[in-house]
Amino acid sequence: VETDITVTFKNGWEDIAEGQIKDDEYTEGGPYKKLSPEKVKAVVDKTELETYNAAYTEWERVAGLWDDYNTKLEAYQNNPSGESPPPPKKI
Repeated sequence: VETDITVTFKNGWEDIAEGQIKDDEYTEGGPYKKLSPEKVKAVVDKTELETYNAAYTEWERVAGLWDDYNTKLEAYQNNPSGESPPPPKKI
């Protein structure tokens, strides 16, 4: 399945002025050589993408629970007279 995902290849030197780096035997062809192709269209296995998206959604949910817990914990640490929050429940 072709998607609207575009992969861009970069060599890491794009933002450095030419006068700041010198070519040497390790950079064969110079650090400013353009990569070919610079962009490609991604081909994605739809089932794999759905599996990844489901796992990522679950990760976001769990990360949100931890963020809530850490917010409550920080509030408690700043004002220890309140009740300490229990750790997140095992899921």
